[in-house]
Amino acid sequence: MFTKTIHKNKVSSRTTAVAATVLSGVVAAVTAAPSASAEAADLQPSVNNVVVAQAQAIGAAGALPYVTATDRSLLPGYVQNVAYSELQLLLAARDLNKPYLLRIGDMLNTAGSEPRTRPLQINPDNVYGYTMLDPNGTYVITGRAGDGTDLNISLQAGLSAANSLPATVANLNINQLQINPDGTYTVTISATPQSGNWLPIANGANAVIVRDTLSNWSATPGSVTIKRVDVPSTPHVIPPALTATETKAILDTIAASLPQDSGHGQQVVGQVFYLPSNTTTPIRESPGAVTGLTAQASVWGTYKLQPGQALILTVPTIEAAYTGAELTDVFTQTLPWQSHQISLSNAQVIPDADGCTRYVISPTDPGVPNWLDSSGYDQGSIVLRWQNYPGALPTGTPTTQVVDVADVRDYLPAGTGMVTPQQRAQQVSLRSAEVGYMLSASKNSTWVTLNLAVDDLKAQLGSSTFDQIFGSQRTPSLLSRLGPESIPALVSQTMMILSDPVQSAIGLAKVLPAAMNEIALPTQLAVARTIKVVSAAVDEATSAARSGQPFGVVQAIEHGISGVTSVARQALFDPATSITAGVLNARDDIAFGLTYAQRTKAAQPRVTSTTPTATRISSASTPRKATATMRPSRSAPAAARGEQAHSARHRVQHNGPAA
Repeated sequence: MFTKTIHKNKVSSRTTAVAATVLSGVVAAVTAAPSASAEAADLQPSVNNVVVAQAQAIGAAGALPYVTATDRSLLPGYVQNVAYSELQLLLAARDLNKPYLLRIGDMLNTAGSEPRTRPLQINPDNVYGYTMLDPNGTYVITGRAGDGTDLNISLQAGLSAANSLPATVANLNINQLQINPDGTYTVTISATPQSGNWLPIANGANAVIVRDTLSNWSATPGSVTIKRVDVPSTPHVIPPALTATETKAILDTIAASLPQDSGHGQQVVGQVFYLPSNTTTPIRESPGAVTGLTAQASVWGTYKLQPGQALILTVPTIEAAYTGAELTDVFTQTLPWQSHQISLSNAQVIPDADGCTRYVISPTDPGVPNWLDSSGYDQGSIVLRWQNYPGALPTGTPTTQVVDVADVRDYLPAGTGMVTPQQRAQQVSLRSAEVGYMLSASKNSTWVTLNLAVDDLKAQLGSSTFDQIFGSQRTPSLLSRLGPESIPALVSQTMMILSDPVQSAIGLAKVLPAAMNEIALPTQLAVARTIKVVSAAVDEATSAARSGQPFGVVQAIEHGISGVTSVARQALFDPATSITAGVLNARDDIAFGLTYAQRTKAAQPRVTSTTPTATRISSASTPRKATATMRPSRSAPAAARGEQAHSARHRVQHNGPAA
């Protein structure tokens, strides 16, 4: 994040008019759309309040001066994602004596489809875990370091549904952690000092976040759990069923918090859009004042491109354990990061020999390395991160230049390689497989716990109402994942085993725990669902028997049989949570192990050089045309000059990204 001094300027009449127009349009759309109807009538007022709050957030965000009509089309999905993030936070805070670490945004990710979009510039290279804490409690985190590049465990102060941008008040990074020879570690979180790894609950700390950073997406993430130890506490995979009272409290909290949470996020994160388009902030250490990782340096910027244009971003190559570049939309939501190359880590990027790294941002492939795909978005934000850097940071600001996509090569160093369409397809295919494995390998019993909570919410709200409020992920059918196109892959993998059994065994050993987990977790979920159904039926029958209602006992038995039958159908045929889906996920993990997991570096495919003898860029790195930051000249269009003047009226201090 970056901090800023907020100037309370008078809102112009134009902005007021835009806000009124947008809000009236939102209200019309909401009233015209099918109403969100709760299954439980007592919850309907709370559902209505959430829908109104989302409409208010849409109106406020849509009236921001830099938001275009195209951007406004993203807002219904954006407010659903904000509500979904708040929901997960509230579920994590349900019992602070029995905490569990939630993976931000995508713990319920369904294999075979694009992960859900996540607000607040969530880093695709991080596997996150977070939960709420009781400031009076003592907690122990137990983990095993994976194959990642960096690891940070941070305490945050002020996290709530209304404030998703808390301050970071304490942090332990991988260089500070005492890790045992077998890769395990423990961290105590308490008010009083402890021996070994310790984080102090102080300065209002009420949450912990774990960032497991993977430059190489073929790496296996670590594992981490948390337990409260100052009170009797046994984490439960099967939590008590959500009552209607709890659901109402969750909905009411979201309704009260969502406009403020969204507004705060746009106010703090969105201020980067008051910079001139296609420029960045200087390279700076990230402060912890607003949720950012304190042990990193960062740059923020914007891209705003016309059709056929590209932005060349030239950045000093900084020696760091981790470097990342990422694109988001104007509402700080991650672009489609599995199917599009919207981010690059230092394991995926090719630096130039002159000490710089050049990223090319465009919606169409320029055929060069280090392309960041804006995925059809004409404007958004750029985030650069450096973690665990040993030396001093370079001064100054990265340079930018807008050019035609067809002319990109003229502005890059001589000898810059070419990436053919076939190589790019290979690159994206590798990316998709790596993301699938990373999400699979970081899945744990929280997946079961969260699914059970969502079951309760959908039973009370109705599935369509739940999806209308919180959004959903497009889930491929089981049949589509069993299609004939899987047969050539099976043949290819069999040939790999026969041709290189040693490497195949290494790859299989790497992915086998994740593959087994993919089958175990839906099995646990099916058992947990069965236990809940049978327990409810027994309670219903017992109550009826005590009341002398024999027909009530029969009805309870019928309910139990119907519920168990429904669970069995889910366990076999549900495309997201069934054991069948788990088997297919395990198949994909094994395929990844045979195909990719033995890679030592998840780099871009070898590029075709413009010279016959080179495979990467040559040492002659002088660009054919000078790269410089674009500034509106006196002859520039009035819109550009006005944008520059508009930026001058919003003088802010930028200090780095959120996540």
